[in-house]
Amino acid sequence: MVIKALDFSEPKTNRFAGILRNIDVADKKILIVIDEPNEATIKSARNIPGVEVTRANMVNPYHVMWADKILLTEGAINRMEEVFVS
Repeated sequence: MVIKALDFSEPKTNRFAGILRNIDVADKKILIVIDEPNEATIKSARNIPGVEVTRANMVNPYHVMWADKILLTEGAINRMEEVFVS
């Protein structure tokens, strides 16, 4: 699933969990792929069981096989094309 962006200005785990509930993936193992490290986004997700956040250039086959659902930001897709397609 592609999402526009996940830009948190401050860590908000409850808000992050609400986003996952809204897109109906809260009860699954979720890999979230972001293009650039955003400390607030990473901190917002790290206390949620079954959620893993990684940067686009760090994705590996284990991440993909582990996840039930993968959420990618638009920027992450562009970054993955740069890193893995070139």
